[in-house]
Amino acid sequence: MSLAWKSFHLAMYALTSAAPQRERLLRAYRLHLSRLNAKEMPAEVRDDFAALTANITRFPAAKNECRIKNTIDAIEDHEIVAMINSIIKMYDAVTRYQPLLSKADRSDRPAMIAPGARLPKRA
Repeated sequence: MSLAWKSFHLAMYALTSAAPQRERLLRAYRLHLSRLNAKEMPAEVRDDFAALTANITRFPAAKNECRIKNTIDAIEDHEIVAMINSIIKMYDAVTRYQPLLSKADRSDRPAMIAPGARLPKRA
């Protein structure tokens, strides 16, 4: 499993939590995506990830706030939605590059899916 996939997967949990939209975006990016490098991504999403990073850090840090929080607090709701949608699209693209795990690989790893969710049947 790639670091990019793990990070995007955890970001999806943050984006689907019960918190307000801005807070969900802040958690998803700051906790799970901010340490990623665009070079670690599949080629199809590198430019999108670099654009998201530049966009979500475009305002300078304030007295007690990081650049990410400052930007999220300053932008319009439609920009928040666009950023969330871009994360979802990148997650989809990164997921397509993940090899299927063998049964042996799955048995010794913690589950990365929601409790109660069903795994797709293998062909």
